[in-house]
Amino acid sequence: PRPALRHTTSLHVVEQGGSSSGGGGDGSSSGSRVSDNGTVIDQLRSHLDRLALQSGQPRFVATSSDATRTGTDDWLQGRPCDLDKSGCAHTVHLSGIQLWMPFPPMAPQLAVAERALQACSTGRIAILESPTGTGKSIALLTATLSWQRQCFATRGTAPQIVYGVRTHAQLAQMVGELRKTAYRPSMAVLGSREQACINREVRDAA
Repeated sequence: PRPALRHTTSLHVVEQGGSSSGGGGDGSSSGSRVSDNGTVIDQLRSHLDRLALQSGQPRFVATSSDATRTGTDDWLQGRPCDLDKSGCAHTVHLSGIQLWMPFPPMAPQLAVAERALQACSTGRIAILESPTGTGKSIALLTATLSWQRQCFATRGTAPQIVYGVRTHAQLAQMVGELRKTAYRPSMAVLGSREQACINREVRDAA
């Protein structure tokens, strides 16, 4: 039997790529449009608007170690993830947090990272847009993992990070981008048997 999943507050990062991202190996060629209700971003914005109206206030606030703890009791217990600084000699300080970058950051990366850190620190929602090739994936990963490390270091607890993408090809690319960073968190990739299973007979029957 599968172990029971522990309910915890999660930090969700969703990256929406267009059709230029390679199609994703899932047979999809519809780009960002998934239904007559609009693009994924349109539907996400509408859903987040409804959530904001229902909540009326941030789920949690964690700007500093001595900040008022609001909604953080169900965070994960643990310690900061390991750092491999051998290939990441560039450091940036944003919103009071040190970020390790694999290369000198570009202006769009700093903007994305700073907005992501602000959203994490205030417990609010951020919808960010940056063109292809501006390094937004590295910026998002670096910012959220740096913030999570600080939470673990100062509190001994932090939300888990759920990073969502549209296609399996983007998922594989994201794992590659994570390996370029200095951060070595515990990680699990969620996918179908067709994509994740290494047993050929089981995969063919999926």
